[in-house]
Amino acid sequence: MEGSFEKALAHTLNIEKGFVDDPTDRGGATNWGITEKVARKHGYIGRMQDMPRATAVAIYRESYWDERHLPCEQISDWYEALALELFDSGVNMDPKIAAGFLQVGLNFFNRDARTFPNLKVDGWAGTRTIEALNTLDPLRYGRNLTAFCNTLQGRRYWEICTPLDQQEAADWLRVHDGREDQEKYALGWFDKRVAQ
Repeated sequence: MEGSFEKALAHTLNIEKGFVDDPTDRGGATNWGITEKVARKHGYIGRMQDMPRATAVAIYRESYWDERHLPCEQISDWYEALALELFDSGVNMDPKIAAGFLQVGLNFFNRDARTFPNLKVDGWAGTRTIEALNTLDPLRYGRNLTAFCNTLQGRRYWEICTPLDQQEAADWLRVHDGREDQEKYALGWFDKRVAQ
C-alpha cells in the first residue's frame, strides 16, 4: 500500500526528472530534482549525473518530508492532501517557505484568533503550528487550507517573476524553449506545480 510520502515523492519525481545542468539555473546541476549543494550536504560525493534514485529518495524523506521546519508526516495525519501540497512547495521553494504558507493559512482560517492565538509566521511548523492545525476540523478546513497554501505557492511564483527578473526569465526561456514572454515563464511553474 502506498503511503503519503510515496504519493508525494511520485508527484515530485514526475516533475523533477533526470539529470539537468543548465548554466542559467541558479541551483546548478540537479538529478532527481536534488541540487548538487543539497546532495553534498547529505554526503553524496559522486558525479551528479550518477546519483542513484535511492539517494535522492533518502534526501527527499530527510530534508523535505521529515524536515523539522515542516513535519509533513504529522500534517498528513491531519489531512494528506495538505501534506502533499506543502511537501511539493518545500521541494520547489524551501521547507521554511512552505511552513510559512501553512502558518499564514492557519491564521487566515482562525478568524480573529478565536480558536488559537495567531501564529508568528516564522517558517517553523513546530509544536504550536501543529497544535493549531489539530484544533481545526479537517473535514471542514482540510480542502480549503490545501487550496489556500496552493494559492500562496502560485502567488510566490508570480512575485518571483517581477520586472526585475524579466531578463533572467527571458534568458532561461531562450535556453529551454524559446519563449521570451515573462508571463509564459510564470505559467510554466503554475502548470507543473499549482494547476494539478
